[in-house]
Amino acid sequence: LQLLRYMVRIWELYLKQKNPLPLPIIIPLVIYNGKHKWHVRTDFISLFHLPDPALKPFIPDFQYTVYDFSARSDQEIKGTVILQATLMALKYITGHEPAKHLNKIFSLFKGLTKSNTALEYIETLLTYIASTTDKITEQDIQKAIQQIDMEEIMPTLMQKWIEKGRMEGMILAQEMLMDTLMERFGLPDPDISGKIKAIIDKDILKALHRLAIKVNSLQEFKEQINKIQ
Repeated sequence: LQLLRYMVRIWELYLKQKNPLPLPIIIPLVIYNGKHKWHVRTDFISLFHLPDPALKPFIPDFQYTVYDFSARSDQEIKGTVILQATLMALKYITGHEPAKHLNKIFSLFKGLTKSNTALEYIETLLTYIASTTDKITEQDIQKAIQQIDMEEIMPTLMQKWIEKGRMEGMILAQEMLMDTLMERFGLPDPDISGKIKAIIDKDILKALHRLAIKVNSLQEFKEQINKIQ
């Protein structure tokens, strides 16, 4: 359902931009890094029970592709430096001890630190780490960066890591909260949306996200958010 929402939004944006029909073809790709091998069917129609085959034409259907590297070793992760670093970050950063794998991830950039592309990606990687986990400290990052000869720009990168990580983490928490409300109750009214965007405390946003999952109506959520503010 989430993939279908993304696809519909892309098509709506395509039409909103006054592009002509036909609509562009979208190939959905799920990149999976869970602990267990992917075992879910990849055709949308499998979500439905068909009491009669005659009903099939009335059900939207598409398939998605899965890239499952949950059981792949680090040696099996191939490609460019940036691709390898991306997949290894996805593989390890959400785990129990992500700091143990930082040196391995950042060592991929040895010899490339004078490249603008590499520097931009390292900055993006730091932002992703800061907004994804609280199990990696500033000291862990400094230790990982020291091995790739970036001492001169390290202070600037660290400051950006802290500032952008906080900002993007807050924006992501707001978006997750809005998506949950939209999924359960439809599009929230502007009053609720405005109040959510005004909250910059990640802990409050996380608490509201848990609340959005539990409440029985949008009005009940609105009453609770008014109390919090």
